[in-house]
Amino acid sequence: MSVDPAVIRRAELRELLDFWESRRESGGPPTKARFAPVDVAPYLSNMIFAEVEPASARIRYREIGVDLTRIYGTDVADRYLDEMPR
Repeated sequence: MSVDPAVIRRAELRELLDFWESRRESGGPPTKARFAPVDVAPYLSNMIFAEVEPASARIRYREIGVDLTRIYGTDVADRYLDEMPR
């Protein structure tokens, strides 16, 4: 899935997308070796770190940025994507 940077209103989120795109390989997400949280420290408040559980293919949010917690109105870390508020 590709996002058009022109539709992103916040400059810092466009910068984060540019960083993400620069670290991707073969169209997939960046590997751990090419992406470290320290590299995106200014953007962490807007990020979600997730994992896919191999047995069920469910996505679990491991860490969620403080700006996103504020938007959701609750801390959703360690919850599954299918349990997220709408």
